[in-house]
Amino acid sequence: TPIGSDPSQLEKYYGDDRIQWHKGASKLAGAVQLPASSSFYKRVVSSPMLLQIGGLEFEDAERLATEHQDFFVASASAAQQIPARLRGSFNLRDDKIRQFFYRGEVEENVEEFGADLGSVIAAAQTGPVAEAYVGGGS
Repeated sequence: TPIGSDPSQLEKYYGDDRIQWHKGASKLAGAVQLPASSSFYKRVVSSPMLLQIGGLEFEDAERLATEHQDFFVASASAAQQIPARLRGSFNLRDDKIRQFFYRGEVEENVEEFGADLGSVIAAAQTGPVAEAYVGGGS
């Protein structure tokens, strides 16, 4: 079930415990919120739980990274396989996400490296835009 159409998924991945974890991380000594990407497309594909904090002590940064990774690895390990009849809708969703990510990379890289080189770098960083080109859609 795509996140957003099943309230239990929202509670599991973005529930109060995750919100409190995020708030706690933001209140650590020295924590400075880092700016979001200037690209609309990159912000669209970012997780609601994206944590962009600088200025932390190494131990705090390491602990937060480990906690974040452990939570999502445990979630992935407990995930159930998506029934075949629903996979097409995920491919459509994922293709759109890849398109947004590519557009965001183009915006950022063109700004930094110019149109010609920036477009090439964006394509190299994102890979094929459509799932069908990497074998998943066949």
